[in-house]
Amino acid sequence: MHRVSFIDLEPSEREYFEEYDKYNKISLWFILVLILRSFIPFCYSLQVGPFSFPKSVDVYIKEFSIQNVSFQGFPSFSICSKKEYFQDNNTILSYADNQTETECDVKNVALRMNTLKGFGYSLGALSGGVLADVFGRRITSFLFSIAWNVTSLVLVFVHSRILVESFYIIAVGCCSAVNVITLVNFAEIASKNNIILAVYTVPTYIFGDILFHFMTNGVIIWKHLMVMIASTIFIVVFACWYIPESPRWLFNKKKKKKAYDLLKEISGLKYKIGITETTEKNLRKATVFQKMFKFLFENKLKHFIISGLLVAISSLNYSCGKLRLILHDIPMREFGLLANVAETLSLLFVVPVYIFFGKRCGMFLTYILMCVEGLMALLAKESAEKIYYDVFNIFFGFSTLCLIWLYTLYLFPTFLRATALGYAYFIFGMTLTGGSFLVSEINVSNLKNVQQEYENIVLQILGEFNYYLILSLIGILGLTSVALPNISGQELSNTKLI
Repeated sequence: MHRVSFIDLEPSEREYFEEYDKYNKISLWFILVLILRSFIPFCYSLQVGPFSFPKSVDVYIKEFSIQNVSFQGFPSFSICSKKEYFQDNNTILSYADNQTETECDVKNVALRMNTLKGFGYSLGALSGGVLADVFGRRITSFLFSIAWNVTSLVLVFVHSRILVESFYIIAVGCCSAVNVITLVNFAEIASKNNIILAVYTVPTYIFGDILFHFMTNGVIIWKHLMVMIASTIFIVVFACWYIPESPRWLFNKKKKKKAYDLLKEISGLKYKIGITETTEKNLRKATVFQKMFKFLFENKLKHFIISGLLVAISSLNYSCGKLRLILHDIPMREFGLLANVAETLSLLFVVPVYIFFGKRCGMFLTYILMCVEGLMALLAKESAEKIYYDVFNIFFGFSTLCLIWLYTLYLFPTFLRATALGYAYFIFGMTLTGGSFLVSEINVSNLKNVQQEYENIVLQILGEFNYYLILSLIGILGLTSVALPNISGQELSNTKLI
């Protein structure tokens, strides 16, 4: 079918996307892209699953004959790991005495791997975002997906705990890069009314958690578990190859012919248009990188700092809430269920907030609720009550994170969008590490009869009461979201770098 459009004139970018949205919003091809993009967080949950569930952690401990987990040279986390120290100082810890060595080892391994995961997650997200802005979404995500697949296969064959931890960090980093890049790419591919679906491709990791729970019921051999995980990541490689390059990135780089080739694939029509093709082939990538960050520091630095602060506040509430559930005196299986329920409910909460209040006002409202929840938690006395407040930390933390991710997509131009989102995920990953230190030390500070000579400034100033007070005060900083510009009704910014 032939169609002559924009006769004798080169169409404007706005006219192009009006035509693009006309066919893309109801495209079966777009539904396939949505499914493939949603599969990536699903695979991420499988990748980190072996260190998130007690049964699989126990399999890991037995496979590598790990006993009396103390991890010399690495901060000890749960109160179980403090047991030996306190006993050496003639301190009686009734709670620690009631914990079996296996339970202590499982909790310590889970928290240690959560910390290592944070390092990989942060570095992968930031580096992937920057590279995607410079070299393109599709090629960068495809290369990282291959690296992810290779490192996952290596985990099948390694026989050393140190090597497992090292390649686990690399695998999580590659996964984080693929997640950030494809999230940005999907948002730029989607029609203007479907961009919100980008956020709803993120929580598919919940289904991965559920699947992994059933997998661990039937798998008792570590290498079999690794083989099943590595086999699923082949689909990620296909997804990154199949999902096309972002038309917005192509326009931003003045590669209009490729953008119209994509429109032809979506619409099934042939366009006869005179296009003046100008590219940046003669511009070195180092120069592009330099200009990107020059624009950032001159025009978007304030927004960059505030958005990073908001991510830190939200992710700290979110990650600390999940980690505290691990250390509460409840089965680890139930902690996973509570966390997933909170995350699911937060997604239902985001929709009406986004529709009726918008992204900026929605964030402001949710941070107010977060502060109120933290102040109410100060009055909680029973352990069961505190568990519910930790669940609310997950709820409000994840809700605000979803709104910040959406806001970031709109706030930054195409040539900085992946970098900005990678920066947000970088901070999110670092709070996984910082949250492990904070929560474990607060948990130890609640133990009774700690001797005066155990002088740790963190333990002296932090306790259960102070923990909720600090989160409430930090939540107040979230009200700085009002300083961000109001972008309601705006489309994705496509300011040109050159």
